[in-house]
Amino acid sequence: MARKHFLEAEDDTTALTDCTKFLFQKLVHGATWSLGAFQSLSDIPWDDLPSEQREELQTVPAMVYYGVDSVEGVLMRSLHVPRSIAKAAGSRFLKDASPDKSRSTATARDWLLNLRATDWEDLRRAGMRTSGEDLQTIWRVLNGFDSGRS
Repeated sequence: MARKHFLEAEDDTTALTDCTKFLFQKLVHGATWSLGAFQSLSDIPWDDLPSEQREELQTVPAMVYYGVDSVEGVLMRSLHVPRSIAKAAGSRFLKDASPDKSRSTATARDWLLNLRATDWEDLRRAGMRTSGEDLQTIWRVLNGFDSGRS
């Protein structure tokens, strides 16, 4: 797609960068905003829906933005968990979180901070090249917990 539609780029890397910028700056933001606007203008009986269904429907624009298909995945992506493991991390967070404990962003961040490298390894999809330890390091650096330098 980058080669076909971004012909003016000097090289493949520039074409891929330009294509990615276009997709995220134009299409994803536009789609997200449009879905949110559509929901606001719709006659969806929000108050009549069960809370879980209401939360899921209201989270659809964020699911598009973050590229995940679950409320828990959105929570993990909002905390910079790599997309490739966000859904698995979200599911495990829900499983590990006690029912009486908050499922807030702060609680999820603390949960992620307390995961061991082996836990991150368990979240990986089969065939992933990135190790659990690397995923943990990436997450810690993106969230400012480590500098990434050894």
